Amino acid sequence: MNDELFWQLIARELSGEASATDEEKLEKYFAGNKEYKAIYNQLKAQWKQKQHENDGSDSQEVFRKFWMSEIIEKELNELIEEKENTIIPEQQQKKSAVLSYTKYAAVLLLFIGFTVGFWILEYKSNEKLDNQQYVAQWVTKYNPKGQKSTITLPDRSVVKLNANSKLIYPAEFEPGKREVILEGEAFFKVEKDKNRPFTIKTGEVTTTVLGTSFNINAYSYNKKIKIAVVTGKVTVANKETEKQRDFVLESTEMLAYDSKSKDFEKSIFDPNEELGWQDEILQFKDAGSQEIVEKLENWYGVKIHLTNGTAIPGGFTGSFKEQSLEHVLEIMGAASGFGFEISEDEVTIFLNRP
Repeated sequence: MNDELFWQLIARELSGEASATDEEKLEKYFAGNKEYKAIYNQLKAQWKQKQHENDGSDSQEVFRKFWMSEIIEKELNELIEEKENTIIPEQQQKKSAVLSYTKYAAVLLLFIGFTVGFWILEYKSNEKLDNQQYVAQWVTKYNPKGQKSTITLPDRSVVKLNANSKLIYPAEFEPGKREVILEGEAFFKVEKDKNRPFTIKTGEVTTTVLGTSFNINAYSYNKKIKIAVVTGKVTVANKETEKQRDFVLESTEMLAYDSKSKDFEKSIFDPNEELGWQDEILQFKDAGSQEIVEKLENWYGVKIHLTNGTAIPGGFTGSFKEQSLEHVLEIMGAASGFGFEISEDEVTIFLNRP
């Protein structure tokens, strides 16, 4: 492993994009050298402070400014200087530290999507427009765990993006259509435009509207994609599977698509269950262990560890409005028979002994 990878891993971890493999690699760095852990802890503390100071602001822009700030450069220089002061003379050491930081920052600007003004990606679309291959500029907005944001699209449609979710959309919509890509969960309030349908792609499912408001939940832990319509009418289709079907949904109706069986289920939805997250209501309905863990991690921006052999008993139902993590875990633990320990943004869950 090399130091460039270390900085990439730190940025992913702080921004909430780190995978389980990334976290394992970071732990190896920490185990091999305490200085790496010191650098990470310093940046983590400063990032949490910056998040607190900019609560409600666009998290991607805040992180970009944070990462490139003079404060971070100063702290990194001091930490790197301290690490190297037994090898490099003082005058050369300071220069080396600055060059090292600049080098790693540059690598990250190329590597992390949102650190360059939300990383505008240019690529060639697979579809042709007027027999010409259309070239679009795409913008990626990502919310790490524990954060939500509101995004205004080029057509003035408004999207409320939930935590641990990503929205990809063009910097300017095409004349004849409006297309976006969603990973995670978001609530859409789409501006009416009869000449340009609005399309949201979530895996195998495509949702098309002209002007309406609705919620889409496509978190991977649900194993289902759910579209709940609040106002207006939407069309939902799965054109990429053998079981191709089209559905029309109206107000109060919801469609759930099972990504494993490829089946659809249409029903009337509970507004609190499907839309409550916008009003800071954390909702569980017959939730299993994986859903409980991932929902809590997304909501509170923490990492939950289950001790060996521990699995939270499934079937938990309950709702919490603007409650602390500790309070939620106390209620769930009493109902499901588990205990917990919280250390900063790390949570350990263990089964209570009889």
